[in-house]
Amino acid sequence: MTSRNQATSITRGWGHLLSRWPIGLRHLFLWAVIVIIILPFLWVVLMSFRTYQDFSQLPPTFFPRVWTINNYLTLFSKNVPLMSFYLNSVVIAAITVPAVVLMSSLAGYGFARLRFPGRDTIFWIMISTLFLPLGLPRLFTIFELTWKMGLMDTIWALILPYLSMGLVVYIFIMRNIFLEIPQELQDAARVDGCSPLGVFRTIMLPLAAPGLVMVAVLYFLAVWGEFLLAATLTYAKGMTLPVALVVATSETQGDTVLTTLATAYILAMIPPLLIYLTLNRYFQAGLARGALKF
Repeated sequence: MTSRNQATSITRGWGHLLSRWPIGLRHLFLWAVIVIIILPFLWVVLMSFRTYQDFSQLPPTFFPRVWTINNYLTLFSKNVPLMSFYLNSVVIAAITVPAVVLMSSLAGYGFARLRFPGRDTIFWIMISTLFLPLGLPRLFTIFELTWKMGLMDTIWALILPYLSMGLVVYIFIMRNIFLEIPQELQDAARVDGCSPLGVFRTIMLPLAAPGLVMVAVLYFLAVWGEFLLAATLTYAKGMTLPVALVVATSETQGDTVLTTLATAYILAMIPPLLIYLTLNRYFQAGLARGALKF
């Protein structure tokens, strides 16, 4: 049974169990789950609008006694370097996301529609590498190459290895998306004189838009929250926001404003949240097209 079937079975099991409860008890249970999930997030949001004196005052209150936006103003001042690390994350994502979407779509189109010797063998050998424990050896190799290239503590130290991060999975997704497109459309375009690249650009890419969005969303979330490589290859000005937040939290002392850190965490959550709210419909369409189906 695949993981997708297992998830479906679990969902149906919960649905069957809840359907046997009285409707009032079901609503109470669901509201309790919602509160448990949202309450920590809401606490951090409210914390970003507190003064440090209000935060440290006892007894604590859920809502701020004094509302302020000084924490946000502090992050955008020149005295706090967190915004430079935030910019590093934005620049890295802006460069790598379009590049990975382009590479995975080209490779997926080639494995799905072009005929060349050993196509399927090469593809499945590539897929088999997902099951190999390459994490730690890969980390050591990337560290050594980055060191010898003189790229340590720069955004290029992360951009180059990020371009290959999860690329096999995204090629797999795009291959399945292109396989769902009827072959007759490609044949008709070839009869009209379109080259393989022309078919890819004018027919395949517009029809594969849900898959492109799905790859972009998955890859952005992976890059935006990536910590291990960023913590290994950067240590000062090249740090990304996840590493900077962990360092700032671990070094927190009595004179460090925790409310400012909470504000930084809120700003870190905004891009993934906006992308989810904006592209969720297309992401679900990519799932419905069988993007993750073997």
